Amino acid sequence: MRVVLYPHTPLPLHVFAHRYQALVRDYRGAGGRFGLVAIRSGVEVGGPAHPEGVGTVAIISKLRPLPEGRTHLVVTGGRRFRIKELVTGMRYLRAEVELLDDQAPDPAAFILASEARAGLAR
Repeated sequence: MRVVLYPHTPLPLHVFAHRYQALVRDYRGAGGRFGLVAIRSGVEVGGPAHPEGVGTVAIISKLRPLPEGRTHLVVTGGRRFRIKELVTGMRYLRAEVELLDDQAPDPAAFILASEARAGLAR
């Protein structure tokens, strides 16, 4: 995917590719969670793709089946994870992962965000 899912943030998805339809079928019944990782290089469909090393657990919060196996989903970002090893030979990319601990927000980031917001308002 050419998108990034952040923890605690919703993301709407339209699932139409056959391999992602299989992913939704497989994980809808297994707690509704799967990993979402941005593509570092390559193409998403029709060729090899190389994922980034860190992704986010996607928790299905809304699911609406559509004709022909397509699905509208809304996922919410859960914990971040680091890919330890890719698992090949599946219809969709799978990996052995290590869950990462949440980091406490940096107080300086709040100050910078407030200054940026005030500058944008001006």
